[in-house]
Amino acid sequence: MTSIEQTHYERSLRAGPRVLAKGARRTKGRATWKHNITVATLMAEMLQTTLGPKGMHKVLTDMLDTLVISGDGVTILKKFETDNPAAKIIVEMAKAIDAEVGDGVTTAVVLAGALLDNAVKLFHERIHPSIIVSGYKKALSHALDTLRSQSVPVDYLDKTVLRSVARTSLDKQLLWSGAEHLADLTAEAVIKVMSAKDGVRRLEPSEDIQLVIKTGGTILDSVLIDGVIVERQLKHPTLPRRVENARIALVDKSIRIEKTKNWSELRINSPALMRGFVEEESRILEEMVDRISSAGANVVFCQKGIDDRALYFFGMRGIMAVREVHRRDFEMLAKATHAKIAVSAWEVTPEHLGYAKLVEERDIGAETWVFVEGCENPGAVSIMLRGGIYKWVEEIKNRVKDALRNIAAIVENSRVVAGGGAAEMAAARSLRRYALTLKSKEQMAVNAFADALERIPRILAQNAGLDAISIISDIRHAQESNGISYGIDVRDGKVKDMLAAGIVDPLKVRETAWKAAVEIACTILRIDEVVWAAKRPWHERPKMTEKSVEWSRQGFIGQPGSYPMYGEPY
Repeated sequence: MTSIEQTHYERSLRAGPRVLAKGARRTKGRATWKHNITVATLMAEMLQTTLGPKGMHKVLTDMLDTLVISGDGVTILKKFETDNPAAKIIVEMAKAIDAEVGDGVTTAVVLAGALLDNAVKLFHERIHPSIIVSGYKKALSHALDTLRSQSVPVDYLDKTVLRSVARTSLDKQLLWSGAEHLADLTAEAVIKVMSAKDGVRRLEPSEDIQLVIKTGGTILDSVLIDGVIVERQLKHPTLPRRVENARIALVDKSIRIEKTKNWSELRINSPALMRGFVEEESRILEEMVDRISSAGANVVFCQKGIDDRALYFFGMRGIMAVREVHRRDFEMLAKATHAKIAVSAWEVTPEHLGYAKLVEERDIGAETWVFVEGCENPGAVSIMLRGGIYKWVEEIKNRVKDALRNIAAIVENSRVVAGGGAAEMAAARSLRRYALTLKSKEQMAVNAFADALERIPRILAQNAGLDAISIISDIRHAQESNGISYGIDVRDGKVKDMLAAGIVDPLKVRETAWKAAVEIACTILRIDEVVWAAKRPWHERPKMTEKSVEWSRQGFIGQPGSYPMYGEPY
């Protein structure tokens, strides 16, 4: 062994055995907590300016220069590209909240950031993270009990209640002028759908209420349709463009001559045989059309294709026929018109038919759609949203989705809590009294939880340009004197009774947001070590393949194999 090798050997013995691969790195202990908490608080600071009716909006772009303008927390986080473990935890939790209740993401992230920020102060007091986690969980349990005790039962078919819930969700600066109109449309749509469910207390917004966006006009031009908008146009000049008192047939299978499954050969050696072959196909198609016509249908929606000759026969009989209807629209048509889906044209009977007062093809801007409206007791309805800019209308659609998800929580739980920071302030006051009953260091964690809750109304006031300190003091005085439902109405900057003002949130949404915030904070506090895997050298990474090159040309940038750094090639 040379002297240089001997030196390297002695150094390796002093350094100890290598566990991680070459190039890997790790952080542990206080460095890990400091790093993760810093990341989480930065994300919370990014989102906190979007909180409340007067919150700001973010402009996001990706590598393809796709522009997104949004003030919705989950929309921002889904576009947030990061490789940091703590940030990924927050993004995944935001997606889980959105999947469960559809709202409350911004509140959860901001509250989690406040909890972690307060945990740093407790670190300086020599309090172990395990004690902080235990105190936060006790505080959450007490806060949820307080929240449930101050909730108010409501009637899920009361339009005033549903309108208040929708208005609270829609009342963003971008939608300020049309929030009242959209809240009315949303509440009315839910009432129509729920009235057709015969006591079934479950609303599926994505399946029961269709949202269609179209540029042009203003928000006030948005309309509610007692039926479905089918984004298709009629493909034959003989078809009628308007049918009143429509008897609607829904056919799942294509109306055309299907190819045989087995290989066969047909020899045609004369024009007469060819003409007979074509005439036989036309005769079969005409029989299929006659079968639908004899059932009494004057409108046909087919999920798959319709032969052009069949379209001609439909037109000659005064029957409107729409082909290649999207599966979701097809199912909504069945709910709205109460039609039964027939497997094929041969099986259509009068019992399969649904009803609508009007089916009409209309030109909306540069597009042509088929409107099915005037359905009796519809199980599905449509809201057509209008606006000047596509990105703006798309943001409106996201807000209406959030409002519908909030109302779905009301339908399921039928309890609301006061908005405007009233629930957080009342829970914070109760937590401070509860902390006095604890003798351990968890008392400090409970007080830290109360401080974090008070940050929500403070941010609401700041985003509205108000004096946050004065607002917090006024809310405390009002709740002590008049009741726990007093909060800040940022529209006029006054402290008032939120229940009387109609500023309410579903109990389920608020519970989910608080639980998620504590889950995020406790998960990050329990991480005491992070290990980053070693990056492979460029020449050792997967090579480009013909398939990955084609994918990259088509714009599938994130697909595995589209670039050497994305997984193994196919």
